[in-house]
Amino acid sequence: MSSHILSPGCGTPMERLWPGRGGRTAGGYEKSALILTADEQACENLAPALTECGFEPVRLGSVGELRMGALDGRAALLLCEQFLPDGDFRDALRVLTVAAKKIPVIVFSRIADWDSYLQAMRLGAYDCLRYPFRCGELQRILRQIIRAQHTNA
Repeated sequence: MSSHILSPGCGTPMERLWPGRGGRTAGGYEKSALILTADEQACENLAPALTECGFEPVRLGSVGELRMGALDGRAALLLCEQFLPDGDFRDALRVLTVAAKKIPVIVFSRIADWDSYLQAMRLGAYDCLRYPFRCGELQRILRQIIRAQHTNA
């Protein structure tokens, strides 16, 4: 499964993500949000809230794709499904730790499991969402992240 920029109704290969546009992504955004999930519908559901908050959604289908270098300077956020074809959110958090990449991680899950939520938060997730979620709930979290990033800049 390959990485894709999400746009209304279509995906574009990740190789065309950042073709030297002065710090902007191919879609003109200054930052991207990586969506780590094998579920294309989940990506389509996440994309509107992300774009409204100024993030270019980029789909990754596996932890392996995240590990292979999708973490460049424009990746400002990772949304990660709890369970993935080649691991889970813990593996994604380990990849970020090894890469010394400090970006907020939002874990989303179809299972309402309090223990998984607490484990994700203990391991460094910024927040967790039950999927399907309300768009406004995701936007609230994204705005918190944006405010925190501006405060720390």
